[in-house]
Amino acid sequence: MAASRSRNIARGTAVPATMAVRIFAASPSRLEDTTGTTGTAGTAALRVVHLGVNVPGVDIFANDGMDALVSGLEYQVAAGYLDVPEGTYDIDIAVSPGTAADSVLAADGVALAAGSTSTAVAYGELSAGLAVALLDDSTDGLDADSIRVNVMHGAYDVGQVDIWNITDASAPAPLLENVDFMAVATVDLPVGAYELGFDANDDGVPDLTYSIPELPGGAVYEVIATSEGFPS
Repeated sequence: MAASRSRNIARGTAVPATMAVRIFAASPSRLEDTTGTTGTAGTAALRVVHLGVNVPGVDIFANDGMDALVSGLEYQVAAGYLDVPEGTYDIDIAVSPGTAADSVLAADGVALAAGSTSTAVAYGELSAGLAVALLDDSTDGLDADSIRVNVMHGAYDVGQVDIWNITDASAPAPLLENVDFMAVATVDLPVGAYELGFDANDDGVPDLTYSIPELPGGAVYEVIATSEGFPS
């Protein structure tokens, strides 16, 4: 993962907030996971990314199960993909060690279709509120010489942002505009190294820049803007 550079930013408010960017490789690299993804018929692949600010390690439960799907997942870490039967799930996330009854974040009715590959991102902040976003990691229709990027605005204390492609500094181009908190957008890009700029005050000047190295084609990547924080 490339290092991010952050500075104090806020859009439409006098109170500064700090934002950073994280990138997580998704499919098809999941096929090499040591967690044992098998692609069994009638199953879906699911992983969880922990970006909840001020939340320590967590345990993830499904449908009030006694046993955790994932245990001790630390802040800013992505769990490996798990094969789960297709169906609809009620997900509970509890501070580790915990049980489903100790849930600090619940996501009900999460539908996972057979053959799907998804990333559930837990984000927000413990006192301000937590949420879960489900990202589609499908490579359907993706060329081998392109990458698919799921861009998500998960910085709870930052308003709308514009995302610029500033790879060519002499010809910056808007990639996504007026992206609201909790919004997710998907773009396919040719394989290559990219420099992204995040503008939080609508002045056309990036407040944060993030370098994406050249990544293997035919794969999906999550690029998530998140508030900086550390678990207490």
